[in-house]
Amino acid sequence: MGEQNDNPEIEAVKHSPAIGWEQKKYIQEWWKIGISAITSVAIVALGFIIQSAITIQGAQLKRSEQILLEKQKIYHILGPSINILYVYVDDVGDFAKYDPPGIIKIKRETDRLFFVYRPYWNPSTTQMLYAKFMDSAFETYTDPAKDAKIRADFGEKKIAAGSAWREEWEKDMFSKAGRDRNIRNTFMKLIEEFLNDIASGEIHVR
Repeated sequence: MGEQNDNPEIEAVKHSPAIGWEQKKYIQEWWKIGISAITSVAIVALGFIIQSAITIQGAQLKRSEQILLEKQKIYHILGPSINILYVYVDDVGDFAKYDPPGIIKIKRETDRLFFVYRPYWNPSTTQMLYAKFMDSAFETYTDPAKDAKIRADFGEKKIAAGSAWREEWEKDMFSKAGRDRNIRNTFMKLIEEFLNDIASGEIHVR
């Protein structure tokens, strides 16, 4: 048998049910405090994550809006220029308002603007069709440091220009390849893809 404690007060404390209840209550209070602290931290962290996501999403939306506006501004210049090139080559609309030197100049300026903002245009559609359209409308790389030549029949243009027409234009500014009969379809597809790109906030970087 083990040694008995002769002190009755110590024995009473050991077997007192009040001590167990106080300990449980003490532990429960600390659990409440701990859970409350954890919950507060979790709420703050969740709020931070949500706010960060909203901020990022807002920045992305703002960036997309800026790109859309910029695309619209660029196309406001590109669209009419490409249309002028088409009507002149295809002898439609107000083609008689223009002359070969002016068309070559517009082509050069249109290329410059298009390629400066090339990442705005889808490489598999708009960029491809732009190159195809320009190849249909012009013969390029004819000679080093020489301008492109217009792929078109100059008969109607010569008649429309009257006395303002210069004979040297026929040799210097028109390609012997002549007019591409599919240029209208290429032009229409290009415009369609431009409009699709304008409706998108994407940029295309290779």
